Amino acid sequence: RRGNWATFPTAKRAARPHGVLRPQGRLRSAQKLKLLHLMDILKEETDPEHGLTMPQLIERLAARGIDAERKGLYRDIETLCLPMTAALPL
Repeated sequence: RRGNWATFPTAKRAARPHGVLRPQGRLRSAQKLKLLHLMDILKEETDPEHGLTMPQLIERLAARGIDAERKGLYRDIETLCLPMTAALPL
């Protein structure tokens, strides 16, 4: 018979994929606001001639207490761009 996950908390933690365990307290609140922070960073620090690299975006978000991964940021940027592309005529 296989063991019950509840009796092996360390095994349960190890079996979860990276990033599933959520930060606590202030970091958790900041994570919920990631899109707003990302939008603020892009608005304040970029223009059509000057962009930021993905490592720079990750660094800026980390300075604000937000964990971010490259793939997740691509999705977030796409989400921020959706309202603009939806308003364009076909």
